[in-house]
Amino acid sequence: MGYFRDGRVTLSERREDGFDARAEGTASYRLWLRADGGRLDWACTCPAAENGGFCKHLVAGALAWLGGDDDDEPTEPEQSLHSALQAQPAERLADWLYQAALDDPALARSLRLRLSGGAAELKKALGAMLRKRGFLDWQRSMAFAQRLQEPLALLTDQLQRDPSLCLELTEYALKRLLRIYAEADDSGGSIGDAMHEFAGLHARAAAAAQVTPRKFADRLYTLKREDEWNLFPLASYWEALGTEGREHYAGHIEAEFAALGNTPASSSDTSAWLAEAPITQRYEELARVRGDFEALLRVLMRNLGSGHGYQRIVAACREYGHDSMALAWAQRGLEAYPDWRGMRTLAAGELERAGRVDEARDLLWAEFVNRPGTESWQRLREAWDEKWPGVRRQALASVAERERQLEDGRRDVTLRLELLRRDGDLETARRLALEQSANAGELQALAKALSRTHPVDASCLIRRAVDAQLPSANARSYHSLIPHLMRAVELDPGPATTRWLTEIRQRYKARRKLIGLMDKAGLD
Repeated sequence: MGYFRDGRVTLSERREDGFDARAEGTASYRLWLRADGGRLDWACTCPAAENGGFCKHLVAGALAWLGGDDDDEPTEPEQSLHSALQAQPAERLADWLYQAALDDPALARSLRLRLSGGAAELKKALGAMLRKRGFLDWQRSMAFAQRLQEPLALLTDQLQRDPSLCLELTEYALKRLLRIYAEADDSGGSIGDAMHEFAGLHARAAAAAQVTPRKFADRLYTLKREDEWNLFPLASYWEALGTEGREHYAGHIEAEFAALGNTPASSSDTSAWLAEAPITQRYEELARVRGDFEALLRVLMRNLGSGHGYQRIVAACREYGHDSMALAWAQRGLEAYPDWRGMRTLAAGELERAGRVDEARDLLWAEFVNRPGTESWQRLREAWDEKWPGVRRQALASVAERERQLEDGRRDVTLRLELLRRDGDLETARRLALEQSANAGELQALAKALSRTHPVDASCLIRRAVDAQLPSANARSYHSLIPHLMRAVELDPGPATTRWLTEIRQRYKARRKLIGLMDKAGLD
């Protein structure tokens, strides 16, 4: 409402089925909304909308759209505006553009860059557009990434006029962006995505400029050495490098890899490991782009200090169709790291492919016994197939043997309940849950599954889950608990639930926010 009242959202196009608009907030955001029958499509460039939310800018835009005067003339379509502008005298257009630039610093920077003459001027203007102050937190990173579309568009225009200059300027921009990226929280990936676009333009400029392949390979190698995050994938440049450039670039990578020697850095020697990691990463990337399995295996074999290293080799063997080699490496990994998460399952999968089903089943059983859970349970079920009922009883018995005994004499049967529920055995799960104890999350999940067939029992389970959560609940979590209280009443409005609500009010009467929310929801 504040954005709407303050005029911070402006409709650029009003349509019968929606609108296009711009909102001025922490940054300037573009947004649109369309209503198509019973479906609503929309987008906004703000962080909230990009993460799935229907943001305040869209609400403000909708208010402006709904509040428009029906007698207002509709906004001219873009093409009509373009035609009208083309009909204006150049002097008038220049005056309008100058006045707009006075009110819009971003437009002013864009115009200066477009009007710049030599490379030095262009680089200076580009540098001003790629400037930031201090560390970019998550929100500022999103805003900065949006601003990158402006220099990207300008450099793309430059590609048509002077590919060589575009190549030089894009390379300059990438180097500046690498320094900025090192001082940014890009957990949302917005800056990285923009840098991928710059890298794509960089590759197109190299191809259009017809730069000497060896020279471009040297420049790319220098740039890749500064890229700790692999923001410029080699695959994007492979075509632009050409045959000669590819071989020259590969020479750089192979030379630095050979200099590492045959003994890999130990993970316990942090400085040596950190120095080696980017070199092996570049070599692995080259091997994958070339489709060179032997080179890929050489680099992967340098990292066998954990089960993860063996798992990566097995995946590479499978990718390149070396089935027998995949089995051999899976068995080697199992021997070296038998308790590494997923190692038994990995080896079992390779044994199954080789037709050694009994050995695979033994490994899957060992994995379930050592690491019982829904994943190992499902894998066990798939492997035993027709013999599953008998194995299932043994698996449940194995889980029951390790259940924790509580002070009140009951056992914590959380895992057993989850396995039964996922297996569709709701009746056994229901009886077990009513007799024993489980965590709140599993009680609520089971209650949801039982709500149609056993509403009273489902209500009982919800009450128990809420009772377990209330002692440690705070003002923030009360909002998420209230729907569970309401659901318990809905499933069983009888005296047991009424007594329960009364007990909650008495026990937590000092928690005014909780009691207020209960009053508001009619939970008395």
